[in-house]
Amino acid sequence: MDKLIIVVICFFLLESCKENKKQENIDFFEYIDFDYAVSNNNKSIIEIPFCKIETTDEVTYRTNVDYSGSVFLLNNENINIEEIAKIKLKELMLEHELYIKIIFKDDFLLNDSDDFVPDQPCLFYKENPTYSIYYSGKGYGDLEFVEKTNKQDKINELVGNKLNMLNSVQTSLVPEKWYGDYILFRDLGKIDDIGIGIGYSVEIKKDSVIFSGQGYQTNFYDLCTVKQNKDTLELFYNKTIDGMDYNKSVEGVLAKLYKEKDNYYIISKVINDGSIENDVPILLDKEK
Repeated sequence: MDKLIIVVICFFLLESCKENKKQENIDFFEYIDFDYAVSNNNKSIIEIPFCKIETTDEVTYRTNVDYSGSVFLLNNENINIEEIAKIKLKELMLEHELYIKIIFKDDFLLNDSDDFVPDQPCLFYKENPTYSIYYSGKGYGDLEFVEKTNKQDKINELVGNKLNMLNSVQTSLVPEKWYGDYILFRDLGKIDDIGIGIGYSVEIKKDSVIFSGQGYQTNFYDLCTVKQNKDTLELFYNKTIDGMDYNKSVEGVLAKLYKEKDNYYIISKVINDGSIENDVPILLDKEK
């Protein structure tokens, strides 16, 4: 019964923390124009334009732009542009990281403007418009607001930095022997006769390393870079994908994994075991 109560509490805390995270949903999928998709940066980025036009007068077909922009898909799997139109974009977003750059209708020229071109309204916006930039991480699809800017090349800077980060992760190859899911559960006792605890996991794949923790006063889901140091795998904080980002303040190594005989252990100061000395080796359960 105590374990059941612990699980229920952990689930409730996780869900309540997720509810506090604000994310944007912009339904631009049906306005994607695959015919104008282009690849750049040695095909590592695929740019796909979109534009939503609204008809303001059904009789004269007077139109204005609601919003227009581009999707910048980080093409880690070398997908051909010809193949993209055959894939549902929402599914594609779950498999790749992407940014979108979008201009909203207040920055577009209207029909009565001298420079307005009726058949190409999506290409004509005011001088020095405001760009809103959003990001979607691999595996969760929702759009997270990044910033507003008047710098047209800001999106190139953000995408370039993300590519450099991904390349650094991928070139820091994780030996295949580390692949797998490592889990542990820390029983922290009881509060008012109710059991509390925290579950931790390290998910190691060829192209990503995720360190996460959910439970009592804990909710993080962090993307990590890694470094092989002799027989130890060192994890470094890179970005919070979900939950709270308190681990970004950790300087240096976030966690260490090592194998002794047939057992795997983790050392990390962010793991709470209810004691002051919380940087001692802890046995992990490894799942294939």
